[in-house]
Amino acid sequence: MRALQGALVALAASGGLLLSACGGSASITASPPSAASPPPLGALTAWPAADNTGVPAGTVLKPVGALELTVPGAVVDGLDVSGCLSVRASNVTIRRSRIRGSSFCGSNLVSIAPAASGVLLEQVEIDGEGSNPFYAAVSGGGGYTCRRCNVHGAGQGFAVWGTQPVVIEDSFVHDLYVRDDLGSHNEDVITNGFTAGLVLRHDRLDNQDGQTAAISLFPDVAPVQRVTVTQNLLSGGGYTIYGGSTCPKPHCAETRDITVSGNHFSRKFFPKGGYYGPVADFDARAPGNVWSANVWDDTGQAVSP
Repeated sequence: MRALQGALVALAASGGLLLSACGGSASITASPPSAASPPPLGALTAWPAADNTGVPAGTVLKPVGALELTVPGAVVDGLDVSGCLSVRASNVTIRRSRIRGSSFCGSNLVSIAPAASGVLLEQVEIDGEGSNPFYAAVSGGGGYTCRRCNVHGAGQGFAVWGTQPVVIEDSFVHDLYVRDDLGSHNEDVITNGFTAGLVLRHDRLDNQDGQTAAISLFPDVAPVQRVTVTQNLLSGGGYTIYGGSTCPKPHCAETRDITVSGNHFSRKFFPKGGYYGPVADFDARAPGNVWSANVWDDTGQAVSP
């Protein structure tokens, strides 16, 4: 607790935030800092990996417990969060920080409230620490961007739902927590229905298990629409991509506007990319659906849906 209090005092003094601690957790309750934010990171030219995602080398992190962020526009930088992080305000930025949890607080490790929008996680490591094969590292109905994130140790990387756009770019999802003996379903990115706009751009998505996928677009509770999957390196799963038209799921006939273009499919885990193959249930005839310039990473040959 003493280390936690010291870290909170240091953070408040350096960034203009007031934090209160109780029982090993902290909450931001005051105004965001006035210092200008650094310029946006440029796009990665290499594939995302451990050395170019997550917390930059040499960053000194301040240890804190679980966090609930409630101040619109708040910026937190350089934290080592032991426990869950909940974002309940808009335009919050979490930068150069690590979130890790040996337990998932009964839910996902990072949760973004449905009313929150414009949330940015940048150069963040999210480590599920192999604590729960059924929960996601990041979940929530709010709108967010995860840029240069290093995500591992959870059953799923990102569980996408809600009514606001989500962007995952230049990020590395790998070493999922697999428990086939418990019937876990592992995905780097999953939605069970989403129409608000999902962009997966220049990510590296690894699923070492033979189920379920690197990307699962399942029309269970709503249609899958307005999805862009572009310039990613994808490997593993049962099928590497489930493409949004899995029938007889309730909304399979409503799938539309899914673009899968310029991706590289890897044979890192299985000769067919996924255990069964690279893609299933992508309907090239659905309105607005586009499949183009997707290739095997080792040969450059085209991958067809």
